[in-house]
Amino acid sequence: MLRDGVGNSARSFRDYFQSLGFDVKMVAKNSDDSSVLTLDQYLTIHNINSVLIYHFSIFDPYFSYFLDLKWKKKILYYHGITPPELLKSPTSDECRSGLAQISQLPRFDLYLSNSHSSMNQFLSNTLSKPIFEICPPILSHAQPPCCLPNISRLDLLSHKPELIFLINSSTSTHKRIEGVHQFLNNLSHSFTITLNFVSRSTFPNTEDESLYKRTDFIDVDDRKMAEVYQSSHIYISFSSHEGYSIPFFLSLYYGLIPIIQSSAVANEYLPESFPYLSNHPSTQEFKSVVFYLTQNYTEHCRYSHEMNLSLITNSMNKLLSLLTA
Repeated sequence: MLRDGVGNSARSFRDYFQSLGFDVKMVAKNSDDSSVLTLDQYLTIHNINSVLIYHFSIFDPYFSYFLDLKWKKKILYYHGITPPELLKSPTSDECRSGLAQISQLPRFDLYLSNSHSSMNQFLSNTLSKPIFEICPPILSHAQPPCCLPNISRLDLLSHKPELIFLINSSTSTHKRIEGVHQFLNNLSHSFTITLNFVSRSTFPNTEDESLYKRTDFIDVDDRKMAEVYQSSHIYISFSSHEGYSIPFFLSLYYGLIPIIQSSAVANEYLPESFPYLSNHPSTQEFKSVVFYLTQNYTEHCRYSHEMNLSLITNSMNKLLSLLTA
């Protein structure tokens, strides 16, 4: 487990249940967190009265080791798998194998997923038809978001205003980072642009050397993450697939204006009036979307927050009832 969306979600589950007094062990093949156990370490302490919360998002060669153990209860959290056709090998092969693995999973006592889109993907790859609860990742965005954006309409009306963009993403093919760069290059004729790029990945080549020089490359660090969000104005993503998108909802929590295409977030958490960028956005379209969101920021933030909080509360109540039964 690295510091990606799935890893952060699993950590948030751990922190949540630890706050309620449960003894929680977190297990992953890869982790930079010293508190996370390896499979071999966990097998030495396994107890048949333990409860498994299994986070599934890609092919897992070790899933039988866990799922063949005796558990008091088994809970599945399905994050969704990126469609293989959007990726390059070997990751595309792992995603294809992950989709095939769904039909091999045993029965769970509770099924959770981060969105209806992810749930439908799961159901389309298995003959069994379990009933899912939709549960967003339990993160800080479950708290009330910032209802005022970090930049005002007045700021945007100044001559060539300075805009600080934030990308919080890997550089996998489906994230379409190159498309974001091209778009920012076009915007640089009308705006003074700085880019905060948060990623564990290598920054791809960009045709605009000046944009490269105005980019702050930031490795993933929880302590610095809040500062990066708070110092940025606009969150941007052209991702072609997201089961949920934790960075998007964190942007609302920290007062960023989210500029995204419709495939870059789980749409069900946003009102129908939310403005997405088209596939080939112009500078004028960008200005229109930004002006609209600065004026309607509070409405969209509250809608998203209330839906997230309602679904988290409902799912956690069912999960806790299962644990204490």
